[in-house]
Amino acid sequence: VKEIPTPNFTFTNACEGTALTFADASTLPPGAPTYIWAFGDGSTGAGATTSHMYGLPDIYLAKLTVDVAGCASSISKYVTQAPRSVPDFTFTAAQCDNLNIGFTNATTAPAFGTVGYNWHFGDGSQAAAVSPTHAYNVFNTFDVKLIARTDLGCADSVTKSVTLKESPKPVFTTSGQACTNQA
Repeated sequence: VKEIPTPNFTFTNACEGTALTFADASTLPPGAPTYIWAFGDGSTGAGATTSHMYGLPDIYLAKLTVDVAGCASSISKYVTQAPRSVPDFTFTAAQCDNLNIGFTNATTAPAFGTVGYNWHFGDGSQAAAVSPTHAYNVFNTFDVKLIARTDLGCADSVTKSVTLKESPKPVFTTSGQACTNQA
């Protein structure tokens, strides 16, 4: 009587454009095992460890079949090729320092999941709002970075430069004498 292997595997979900990794974690009887992977998208692989990048972000049912001396057993698990967002933003142009600048988030949302945002305004300040406002207290050019991070761990960013003009500074001079109530 031959012993049947107890199949198991570990995997690492990955973001769109990055391969998922799969590794055998089976309990095996004596003998030389063979491994057949079915990734759930029509593709297959072999070996104790492998990787696979799916063509589209989605949740797939991956299957490992382990065969030792003609006795085979399989296990299936759901894996995720996580979608990415495409970050983008606009802002009100040609502003002066000390004025609020409005940043409008124009990020394309991923196919599924949620997105959180983190703004780095280039002056040490940050915000987590969807479309924040920010006031700079000096004129300069600042690199503003928007990071869009999905709940599945995919992070992407975009950086744009914001150039601020110096606010006018009023200058007053007096003649030295000031009189009141003169007709």
